[in-house]
Amino acid sequence: MRLEYGESFYGLLSASAPPRVIKSAEEKDLFEELAGDIAFGLHEIEIEELLRRSESKFRSYVENAPEGVFLADEQGNYLEVNEAGCKITSYSEKELLEMSIPDILPPDKEEEAIEVFKRLKDEREVRTELPFLRKGGNTGYMAVHAVRLSSGRFLAFTEDITERTEAYKQLQQSRRRFKDMADLLPLPIWEADNQGA
Repeated sequence: MRLEYGESFYGLLSASAPPRVIKSAEEKDLFEELAGDIAFGLHEIEIEELLRRSESKFRSYVENAPEGVFLADEQGNYLEVNEAGCKITSYSEKELLEMSIPDILPPDKEEEAIEVFKRLKDEREVRTELPFLRKGGNTGYMAVHAVRLSSGRFLAFTEDITERTEAYKQLQQSRRRFKDMADLLPLPIWEADNQGA
């Protein structure tokens, strides 16, 4: 008897018995049903193995991602975080899993983050930039791309943009100082490119 389920063939089941033992077609039907049950069981084992491999591969991608990956529940509690996320925040995985999103935010930015989180619940996807507090209390900045998963979970991919943000702030300050100095000069100043325009 063939052990098959759907399109998959798992082998053959063979049994031998003297004709006097098998007395009815019902016994033969039961044997066929047993073969079907065994094939279904083998199919389930195969599916579970494929799922396990897929989950293992996905976990490897997340753990080795160059960006911080955070998984949070509806209350903002961290459920999972990868090594890059730990490196960005300076917290260990164990510490982060005992924290929630507001725990790493400057107090004056909690309301803004709560609004972003509410938007994420409604819109399914959000991109933003937020300040955060590293373990030592220093402020950093991260770009966040978050999505709402169907299971009441939220997945965020983060990038540390502290250096870029600080450089931008310094550039803005430099421009303001230059403008302030130019405004104080008694002579007019103009800017031209190398063609004189």
